[in-house]
Amino acid sequence: MVPGILDRLRGMSIVHADAAGVTGGLKDVEGRLGGLEREIKEWREALEKVEGGLKETGGKVQGIVERVEEVVTGLEGRVKKLVM
Repeated sequence: MVPGILDRLRGMSIVHADAAGVTGGLKDVEGRLGGLEREIKEWREALEKVEGGLKETGGKVQGIVERVEEVVTGLEGRVKKLVM
């Protein structure tokens, strides 16, 4: 009976050692995931800033395009008056 108990205790010792290794691995994975989550958050914030800047710049460019069109239209009118 005692040899069976000893064998069982040895087997349980191996299981416990494996479980400890798995627990350490899980903690490592959790740490890495936390780091990745922080990086993703930083990238999203940076992307939002870039998108905001692009929208602002797009609005400014559109205003400039409209102004240039007005100037060109005015110049065309002047040229037509000079030619006639």
